[in-house]
Amino acid sequence: IKFTFPTAGSAVSGDIGIVRVGFDEVINPALSKVILQNVAAHVMADGDGYGSCDALSCHLYFGHLATGIYTVIYDVFTTTGGELQGHFAFSVSENQ
Repeated sequence: IKFTFPTAGSAVSGDIGIVRVGFDEVINPALSKVILQNVAAHVMADGDGYGSCDALSCHLYFGHLATGIYTVIYDVFTTTGGELQGHFAFSVSENQ
């Protein structure tokens, strides 16, 4: 992984509106997906294919997230045939 937004393990305040995962390798957007879950494993947002991924990253747009811990799960395929799977968590707190 090249980057995550929010940063893996970070605490954010207020609404962020997007999560994003960037990759060091070129991925196949048509075969790649990303999911946002809350701490109870309820899917808050999901996307696959060209609507959520491009050649170097995947993202999700969403509305308000309640205070809590969230996990971003990604499953992407590189253009060389490799598969990259993983996840990262972040927490949301109220606006300060």
